[in-house]
Amino acid sequence: MALLNKKGYGQVEPNHLAGQKSGMIFAQLPVKKEITTVQNGMFMKYDVAAGEINLDGNGEYMLVYSEVKLYDPRETYKDFVLTKDQSVDGKIYPRLIGTFPGDIITTNLVDMTTTKGTRAKKFLQVEKSTGILKEVEIGSADEDLALWQVVKETTMPDGQYALKIVKVRN
Repeated sequence: MALLNKKGYGQVEPNHLAGQKSGMIFAQLPVKKEITTVQNGMFMKYDVAAGEINLDGNGEYMLVYSEVKLYDPRETYKDFVLTKDQSVDGKIYPRLIGTFPGDIITTNLVDMTTTKGTRAKKFLQVEKSTGILKEVEIGSADEDLALWQVVKETTMPDGQYALKIVKVRN
């Protein structure tokens, strides 16, 4: 498998996210100490009992869609990533949004095995070790994980190759 070819870090364009309207937005817990960078387009768990955001705790995977803050006029959305060394207290506080079946996003942070031009209708699930969506065969999909499907191959607003995807199952 290989991540989509991109410049910089993951980006998300929220085409339709019910979590924004339903209030399923969480941003008050820090990321687990061992995680050093968080990109928009990842999926992480908001583990209240553990007091942290992680990849392997309790809860469902939620979309990382943090407010993009760029302090250098030469930077664009592709340059945005949350890192420990950029925060005052050395902790990362990403914004997570709950997703529902029917939600549609465009992202360039996906791990695909099929070749460009043949990705429409392929299925994706979160890779538990990285929090990045990866291509799966429908017959081998994990029943405990949400299932996403590629709607079409497209581009991000900055012209980079991306996939428009829809959540088809919780």
